Amino acid sequence: MLENDKKKKERKPIRVPHIYVILIAILLVAFAATFIIPSGEFERTENENGTIVLVPETFSEVEKTYLSLFDLMYAVPTGLIGAGEIVFGVLMIGGMFAVLEKSGLVGIGISKLSRTFGNRPLFVIPALMIPLAILTTFTSAIELAIVFAPVVIPLMVRLGFDRMTALAAVLISTVAGFTAAVTGPATVGVLMM
Repeated sequence: MLENDKKKKERKPIRVPHIYVILIAILLVAFAATFIIPSGEFERTENENGTIVLVPETFSEVEKTYLSLFDLMYAVPTGLIGAGEIVFGVLMIGGMFAVLEKSGLVGIGISKLSRTFGNRPLFVIPALMIPLAILTTFTSAIELAIVFAPVVIPLMVRLGFDRMTALAAVLISTVAGFTAAVTGPATVGVLMM
């Protein structure tokens, strides 16, 4: 009986599948959905601002175009080509951070900041969030949160915060900066319409 209790207490941790397994599963589910979900379109019209909008309740089915296995195989390269500027930018900035980390500058910066904010760890949150928000405000590169997170998380953990707090600091600041973007073509362009 004691062995059964020990087995119940020694639960194995849940193993998350490899990222490629997850991505391929999502790709296959989306591919299968193209055979199930009906193809259709809405009528479009130009509103008083000159913007093309959908007309509600005008959905009509159109002839279904079935995707082939070749379309499935070309989905990832086509998506990478479509998002090439973003992918290239993230790779370049990620490479820059990797060089800075290898040279020891990131570690020195984390040590300096942890000594500076050692007595007042709560001040590190606005000290990091404000520059990240300002950078995102002027660059509109919200995807740089992926690059900022690996730098901010070790600093916040060293100061006694958990990883979720560190990730929240990065995500909230980049989203706030993107929302208030003053030079971003996406936000400013929509605003000018």
